[in-house]
Amino acid sequence: MAPPPLLTDMGQLRAAVDVLCAQRDITVLGVCGMAGAGKTTLCRMLLADRPGRAAHLECDLFSTRSHADRQARIARARATGDAQAIHAEEDPQAWYDWAAIGRAICGLRQDRACRWHHAWNRQTGELDAPLSVTLPRTGPALLLCDCIYLLHDPVRGWMDGLLLVQAPDAVIANRRAERAGAPEALRRARDRQERFERPYFDRYTARADLRLSLR
Repeated sequence: MAPPPLLTDMGQLRAAVDVLCAQRDITVLGVCGMAGAGKTTLCRMLLADRPGRAAHLECDLFSTRSHADRQARIARARATGDAQAIHAEEDPQAWYDWAAIGRAICGLRQDRACRWHHAWNRQTGELDAPLSVTLPRTGPALLLCDCIYLLHDPVRGWMDGLLLVQAPDAVIANRRAERAGAPEALRRARDRQERFERPYFDRYTARADLRLSLR
């Protein structure tokens, strides 16, 4: 399959989003890309374009396990020396509660609202944070779903459109270094990029509807 069209400025993106939103009352746009590519920043810009008419669903907040539980499972897998078990536990795709994300999107389509009481707590790593996302009760609305991994089945089918955000490796590396802080955290982030993120996009990029590259 050919790669999706490449957009290089916000004007082109806004025009493409306008076309997408003109086709339905509630539009779900997935925004995916490597960690550090600029997905969340882009979502904030699109939200600002539609004050009161758009909402942001942060898929990173839907996790299957707490941070402590996840690390314990990874440690047990490493202790076995089983490469397949280690890969399964360290693969970030397995960390997401995809069923809950699907229900949230469905609820927002049907009721224009979703509430979740087991969201990821960024301060503690526990799954005890409340999450509430609402769309305007009437009229056209845009839901932005923000996640690294949105191109695989069945997740891809939950979106009306899929935007892949890309950035130069140097930009991504700088953003990762700023976020990671400690050297060990940065090492783990780089490891995830090479082992999981890059192969994922090598495989699935053609499934995106649009690509955006902002320098």
